[in-house]
Amino acid sequence: VFRRRLFIALGALVMGGAMASTQRDNRTTFCEEAAAATSDPAPVVETEEEEEEDPYANLPEEDEPTECSMCNTFRQGPCRTPWRKLERCFKDHEDQEGGATKCMKYFLPHQECLMKYANMYLLVGNEMKQELISDVESSFSNEERREITVPDIDWSLYHEFLRDQGPDFRQTLGGLPKSTPLWQRLPPDTEPVLISLETKLPNVDEKTGWILKVAFVLDQDGKVIGFQYNEAYGELMKLSTGEEPEKRTPMEQPVKVSFVVMPGETSKIRIKAYYSENPVDAGSEKEILDGCICETSLHAIPTMADLPPSTDEASKKE
Repeated sequence: VFRRRLFIALGALVMGGAMASTQRDNRTTFCEEAAAATSDPAPVVETEEEEEEDPYANLPEEDEPTECSMCNTFRQGPCRTPWRKLERCFKDHEDQEGGATKCMKYFLPHQECLMKYANMYLLVGNEMKQELISDVESSFSNEERREITVPDIDWSLYHEFLRDQGPDFRQTLGGLPKSTPLWQRLPPDTEPVLISLETKLPNVDEKTGWILKVAFVLDQDGKVIGFQYNEAYGELMKLSTGEEPEKRTPMEQPVKVSFVVMPGETSKIRIKAYYSENPVDAGSEKEILDGCICETSLHAIPTMADLPPSTDEASKKE
């Protein structure tokens, strides 16, 4: 039963994510309207000569329960205050035509805050996936796991950072337990330095013929630093229900998996790939599809000793 629930949860994510747009009774939900507002150009907001009193200046500190993943993400961290005003404004106007436009005065400060703390909220978003990943991990037995070699990773950006900053760069607070989320290990109101990297995994597992469903990258403490849904699996899910997907991804095309390392904090990484039976081949009557976790060993990231010679150093040797 537990595995079935996880399968449904991951299936829902692959089919569109927690913020996918859906229509209910010809009305968009609050989360969807908020998402739409953040993607549309903001209209010009005319300022009045006398500034009105902000009705959301003194909101209760306790948040209302919600299943909106975007809301739960932005309720945390340095952008919590502008987000809560925007969230409450949308809620108060969700039944009104053009309600999103009325909340633009709160949307703009929130967007400015997000631009200032983009890396911080990348870490918060990864932390939001931590529980799901832990549940996925615990649902597989040792017999359903297989070790794979570490795929190729282009470390050139990280090499460049090491050359510029050296090996002693630090940005987190010491003395905190390793269970502390990465973003909470930083000093207050700090935008972390993150190095974005990428690797590739095969769409189809050569040993089983199963399809990559989701891949994730963990650091030495088991914290999520990368997460990638496989669009090709989502397309197959649609086909298995009789729905025609908008596109068809070639199965021979590898899946790009992006992740970040936090200099001074990340020392090792482990890549894990959840491969599942092809839902089209399995048939609609099969509720729980076979699957396995293919994982690398814990792999140390480069150090100063691992750096290749720079262009200048190489030319001097010649």
